[in-house]
Amino acid sequence: IQARGRYDGLSMNGTVISKDPNLNFIFQGGYAKSEKSRNTVYKFNASVGYADLHAINIDRRGESIVQLRTNANFTRTGKGNLLGRIDIGDIMLENKGGRYEVGDVIFTSNSADNKYTARLNSKFAKGTYSGSASLGDFINDLKGVTIDREIPALTADSGYTWSGNTYELDFICHDIQNILSFAVPGLYIENGTSLSASIDAKGDFTADLSSGRFAFKKNYIKGFSLKVDNAGNALNGIATCNEISAASIVMNDNLLQIHANDNHIGAGFSFDNHSDSETKGEFIVNSNVSREDDSRIFDIRIMPSSLHYNSKEWNIQ
Repeated sequence: IQARGRYDGLSMNGTVISKDPNLNFIFQGGYAKSEKSRNTVYKFNASVGYADLHAINIDRRGESIVQLRTNANFTRTGKGNLLGRIDIGDIMLENKGGRYEVGDVIFTSNSADNKYTARLNSKFAKGTYSGSASLGDFINDLKGVTIDREIPALTADSGYTWSGNTYELDFICHDIQNILSFAVPGLYIENGTSLSASIDAKGDFTADLSSGRFAFKKNYIKGFSLKVDNAGNALNGIATCNEISAASIVMNDNLLQIHANDNHIGAGFSFDNHSDSETKGEFIVNSNVSREDDSRIFDIRIMPSSLHYNSKEWNIQ
């Protein structure tokens, strides 16, 4: 590896070249930091002709090879937000399962007049974000109007105050299988799987996740839908799916409901195969969450539940 450049404490600019058999790349560019604004500007481009992630101890699973090029021009603000553009192109991934062409990925993020926007464009997925604060603030406020507000014992942050910001997030998967085959072999997410979430100025939160199919090897979930909100001063969730197959057991007409409020969590799951050999079930559990010093205490109670499998019945009282 050869490197040449200039570094003065607040900035760096240079070139790094690697001709190692397991890591062939060239990097050109650097960064400059402002002491006054605490912002850091990054400008660089890089080309990775060949990187054996297993050989350089990044991926210990076995054969794992990456090729790509990238060009970046963005600013990292003092609060940690990224503003600018990052292009990653000609992405090729390879493992023992095969060679996968991912294509190009473009990420852009901008801020003007107290409005933040971000966009992800690629062949495998698209995402958009807009809000009166940054994506990082959205994650903090999402935690605030859900977990911190309804189950504060989990985070010890009972003093959360709503910021008044507004947010909208949308994400949709296209053909993501090439990435999954490399990153998590056996995992499948159907084309068209989508997620949307929003928080309005009052702090009202809604989210929807839907997919025709999730699968991992022989196990799968078909016709999945999840809706979450914080209506009625509580955190509520309802998930439905047409069919679940796990360990060769098939369950149809599945329903999962979750309700959380004032450090209390309740959940119920039911399914019904609507078959001649009666196969259905219902499982209900409640939990109170408390905190003692830095420890979380869960008082879990299983409520009366039942399972019918091939006309045989089991009950929990």
